[in-house]
Amino acid sequence: MKLLLFYRIIPLATLGLIWGCSATEPSAAANSEPPVIAKAEIRYLADLRELSADLRFYRGDSLAGSTSYSPPEGSVAFLGSAMTEKSLGEFTRWRSRMRADFPEKLRFTFPLNADAPLEKTTVNLEFDKIVADSIPTVISKSQRQRFYAGREPLKMGESIVVFFEPTDRSAKARRIIVAGPGKSNYIALPTEAMTQLEAGPHSAYLVKQAIRRDTLDGLVSAVTFQYHTRPVDVSIVE
Repeated sequence: MKLLLFYRIIPLATLGLIWGCSATEPSAAANSEPPVIAKAEIRYLADLRELSADLRFYRGDSLAGSTSYSPPEGSVAFLGSAMTEKSLGEFTRWRSRMRADFPEKLRFTFPLNADAPLEKTTVNLEFDKIVADSIPTVISKSQRQRFYAGREPLKMGESIVVFFEPTDRSAKARRIIVAGPGKSNYIALPTEAMTQLEAGPHSAYLVKQAIRRDTLDGLVSAVTFQYHTRPVDVSIVE
């Protein structure tokens, strides 16, 4: 498991752009037109029980040079509920916001052909949630830290960002990123990473980031995901 000091979390939009551009291009030989590219961003805030999803569609062999694709109104759904449509110039954004416990099985449904809105494709996704409850309440800067973060080890394309935000706003917040794949469902923070923290009371929380992509006949799906845990109070000591 790779660990790096990291002081800026990568925005979802940036992750989505990077991945969307690198997605494998499917063969269009079996289709009369280029495939649909579905680019989604999912975020869950455990403290607020807020689940949000944004979805945009393109048509083309890649994002570069792609054209807009707009399914009929009311034909795009997230977890079985219709997503709200908003025009953004040439393109359209589909959005969903809800208060709910985190569903580890997520689902988008939409048509690939605007002329056949009832013929829908389903994109199924599974993400493992994480918890910050096992972060020690007292953390020594001089000792390696290890704590439970979730049921499963990190997979390829996944990472966990550990945030330490001082109660004293004049002090500098620190973030440490642990990148998968991992062999354990525990997060290990070595001493060299801990020495960057400032002593004193902090709020600590975890953000899991994941990238999923898939290629089907007529569809390239590109999904970025973030899960934010509830914060916990910790004290950093020398």
